[in-house]
Amino acid sequence: HVAPEETEHYKSDEKALGVGRKEASIQDDLGKADVVFSVGPRIQRHYARFLRQHKVAHHIFLPEPSKVFSDANVSFGEEGDVRKPERVILSIGRVLNVERLKGHDLAAGGVDKAALRLDHLYTLRLRVRGIDENDFKESKRILDEKLRSGRVKPTLLPYGTQKEIRRDMENCHLVLMPSRAEPFGLVGLEAIAAGVPVLISEHSGLAELIEELSDSLEQPTFRHCIVKMKGNDATTDEEKWAERIEDVIKNARSEFEEARAFKEKLLASKYWEESHQKFLQACGITVHTPRASIPASTPAEKPDQRSLIETLEEGESCSQLEQPSLTQTVTPTAPIPAGKQVDTPRKPQTDDMKHSAVKAEEKATDMTDGDESSKRVEKRPLLAQSGRAPATKSPTRLLQQEEIELEDLAVTEETRLSPAGEEQGETGETQTVGDRACCPRCPHCTCSVL
Repeated sequence: HVAPEETEHYKSDEKALGVGRKEASIQDDLGKADVVFSVGPRIQRHYARFLRQHKVAHHIFLPEPSKVFSDANVSFGEEGDVRKPERVILSIGRVLNVERLKGHDLAAGGVDKAALRLDHLYTLRLRVRGIDENDFKESKRILDEKLRSGRVKPTLLPYGTQKEIRRDMENCHLVLMPSRAEPFGLVGLEAIAAGVPVLISEHSGLAELIEELSDSLEQPTFRHCIVKMKGNDATTDEEKWAERIEDVIKNARSEFEEARAFKEKLLASKYWEESHQKFLQACGITVHTPRASIPASTPAEKPDQRSLIETLEEGESCSQLEQPSLTQTVTPTAPIPAGKQVDTPRKPQTDDMKHSAVKAEEKATDMTDGDESSKRVEKRPLLAQSGRAPATKSPTRLLQQEEIELEDLAVTEETRLSPAGEEQGETGETQTVGDRACCPRCPHCTCSVL
């Protein structure tokens, strides 16, 4: 984005002597690069021959205006009955040591001459943004030397944010970029994006871009914002700037209208997109696919998760539809019908469960009281209800819960009445282990083992 051979001559003799070293340093870096992007056509042309000889890929990069400026809503505005309306002219950039490079002497001299010619019509003000507080006095002295008529007093402003600079543009009538050498000229581009009238030096990369875009966007009259300069004759160039400043101030309303029209065409063209895509590709970043071509995305499921969900659904429906009744009997030694099996994992019977079953048998032979039998009969519906696991529980949690119930309530479960029903319960007779009826949770319990 810099070309020392073009810019250093306007700084100082010492800077001019160091041009060769700076250019060589930049070329050393360029020769080691895989790809080079030059900001604007002027810089691209400056390094084209060197990069071509070293067979380095070389592309142009065109900056996109910041959204801070493109969102600005600038218009000329209506004026009341004012005898000498005020016109504000804005220049951006530090002054000290670069006044000739950035053309602050041309801006101040041009504004002073225009103020003399328009003295009976307008009051001109010059604002300069980007002054370091340590350079204030010296910067003001440089400007005052060119403002000899005394009709214009410069207002020097410190460095500012983009929002502060946009506010400056919204409150001015003209932005100046009078650089004698400017690799690109971002300040001028931001003014164009804001919709403010602007005058820019022909010795800038932005001037070349405007000449090309004004034709392609079918607004060739906008190129009159480019000021032709000789570069060496300060007096002649100062006079040219004075003429152009006077012309814009006298036709401010139409200048704002043309600036707004060019802004809209410029932003709609998206002239920067192709260079940005090349830059992303060179960095190994894939350009985004248009939104319309992207298929609707669905949450990804792992294969084992999908199969687990299907198994749970089948298991829940089976346990709900095929729950055995309270009076259903199954011979302990007979195999469980295939239709009664649930697709959930079964754990082998643990030692604790076996121990609980043996204790239940011993206690069953000692229980002969009819009242105790009737109490166990009353408990049966509650036990059966607790044995039905909610459909939302997982197989693992269901099995753990049943193991706890079997262990805590083994006595009641294992001393259930025979198919004879209430008569046997009334006589106090209990079943032996061999002909005991199956529990309501038969598909999940291990009574057939006993």
